[in-house]
Amino acid sequence: MDIRKIVAGALLVLILVFVFMNLDRANIWFFGIRAEMPLALLVLACAGLGFGAGQLLAFINQKKQSPKPPKTPAAGL
Repeated sequence: MDIRKIVAGALLVLILVFVFMNLDRANIWFFGIRAEMPLALLVLACAGLGFGAGQLLAFINQKKQSPKPPKTPAAGL
């Protein structure tokens, strides 16, 4: 098994334990909008945003490191 999968699984378990320990309701002001929601939902939303940002950065990094075809000299020169 890949070490990344093990670390990702352990982080997922830690996040879930943290979420279920924080089921209290919280008042949140988000861009002028007031909402009352369970703190667990906020933690999951932040974890999801962090995961999405990580995936986006990995995708961008992969695009930058992709091998480029070698340049061929112009035939007419």
